[in-house]
Amino acid sequence: MSICIVSVHFSLLLNIHTRYQRWILHIRWYNHITNDEVLRQTGLLAASSVVCKRRLGLFGHVARLADYVPVNQILQTCCKAQDGVRPSPDWRRARGRPLTTWIHLIRRDTEYRWLMLSSWLGTDRFGGKSQQRDATADRFAP
Repeated sequence: MSICIVSVHFSLLLNIHTRYQRWILHIRWYNHITNDEVLRQTGLLAASSVVCKRRLGLFGHVARLADYVPVNQILQTCCKAQDGVRPSPDWRRARGRPLTTWIHLIRRDTEYRWLMLSSWLGTDRFGGKSQQRDATADRFAP
């Protein structure tokens, strides 16, 4: 079973999501209303945001599993392979497998969200709670 969404299917999902929102709101092509305005009117998230949120949620569940669980071991092996540490010297990705893996998508999602989060955190929106967060992070540090 593949968790990765093929780009063709992903663009189809985005198109259908927007098309049905326009249909519900009775917006036609000649109204010249942007997709951002349609999302604002419906109050829904973009389909890409929903997929990203679900993908990161699944990653969080897998990453929090115990080290002896096979799924977590596979995740650790994949992460090491992304960093250049292969399970064995002659190991290669199976022929016919997609070049973009689930780990690639997670990294892309987290890089984008990390950039947004770091710009948001840079404005000190927590009002002095940063020391409390640092103390909690130090408690769980290895």
